[in-house]
Amino acid sequence: MRWFYRALVRHERAIQDTKIAAELSHCGTAALIKVLQDKGFSGVHTCFLGSKSIFGLSIKRYALVCFLRSHTSHIYGTRIAQLRYYIFNEEELKMEIRVVRINIPDGCNIIVGQSHFIKTVEDIYEIISTTVSHAKFCIAFSEASGPCLIRSEGNDEELINSCVKILQDIGSGHVFCILLKNVFPINILNSVKNCPEVCRIYCATANPLEILTVSTEQGNGIIGVVDGFPPKGVESPEDKKDRKEFLRKIGYKL
Repeated sequence: MRWFYRALVRHERAIQDTKIAAELSHCGTAALIKVLQDKGFSGVHTCFLGSKSIFGLSIKRYALVCFLRSHTSHIYGTRIAQLRYYIFNEEELKMEIRVVRINIPDGCNIIVGQSHFIKTVEDIYEIISTTVSHAKFCIAFSEASGPCLIRSEGNDEELINSCVKILQDIGSGHVFCILLKNVFPINILNSVKNCPEVCRIYCATANPLEILTVSTEQGNGIIGVVDGFPPKGVESPEDKKDRKEFLRKIGYKL
């Protein structure tokens, strides 16, 4: 089949534009064959297109693979993997994007991130307690397999309850939330990033916070955050002076 694959590769340009992509995703097999014939597929190639599947894919899905290949430069790789659910299932992927407004307790900062192992809870607890011993804090983590429980540790029961509620509202697996009081993210953030289980940090803030999540049939995931408000202008020389004075006033600069 290698020669057939090479022949199809030579015809990638036949389905590069988005108009054809729309046709490929909605038309039936007979119409699909006609579209591809009009765009340069002919002869023995359309004999294969007349079958029910190619390489285990339906005709429609294989055509979409060809189209996606022309836009990602390779069939196998990160981008195509992200679309695997759509390509290999006859039903179209249905997604819903929602905004989760986070209720940050008064006087607290929040850190939201992604981690990959249940060990996260105890490791981050130890990181915070040994870095800033006087801090009031909690850490909660959502399992993404097995019992899929929200695991939590902390030294303040009210913060623990708030942290768990935040993860319930987000509803995504492998997400962790840290609430901090009497300490700031800047004091612990690098240590948290160096935790072996931590994959990424979405935000560290005390600002009004919204989490953008996407829902599929499998579950939910975080796709971004809205941290605070948009810019209102560019700092002036006076603003620059105020910024430097403020950092020295609170002890972060000499």
